[in-house]
Amino acid sequence: VMTKPEIKAAVDRHLPFSLLMSDGKSYYVRHEDYISFPPHQNRVIVSDDLGHIWVLDLDDMTSIQYEEQKQP
Repeated sequence: VMTKPEIKAAVDRHLPFSLLMSDGKSYYVRHEDYISFPPHQNRVIVSDDLGHIWVLDLDDMTSIQYEEQKQP
């Protein structure tokens, strides 16, 4: 189980990361524009460049995995 403060701390690092879920899926967060925090809810919203969105329950999140920076 993750908390909003833990995820916001990951966003504040300004590094790409993935949210790992209890079902084995993961959701890539490229930077802060790709995640939002609805008020008074136990969820976050993640999006991608193709316009897909996922509403993720914090209770199903197991950890955060930081992605290595790709060299140009």
